[in-house]
Amino acid sequence: MLSPKLLAALREYWKAFRPQTWLFYSGRDRSRPLTRAAILKSCHNIARRAGLAKVDFFQLDDLETLAEWSFACHNVYFQWRSANRDASILTVE
Repeated sequence: MLSPKLLAALREYWKAFRPQTWLFYSGRDRSRPLTRAAILKSCHNIARRAGLAKVDFFQLDDLETLAEWSFACHNVYFQWRSANRDASILTVE
């Protein structure tokens, strides 16, 4: 879900530069896109290092789950901030 401003900016960028490589490429090979498996592996590693691996409700089984959680957290955080509420209480203990 992109805002109209962001979509317009991305289209303008593409028209101006016509990039020939992937923005998120696979390792050193810019001709191949970053794979789903590589993204999931990175997410699992980050979650483990952050201590989130044992939280039952936060399982990174697929990218759709990650996208849903990210979107939900983003919305809650910015709704609290826009209401001038202290968003620091939204952290996971």
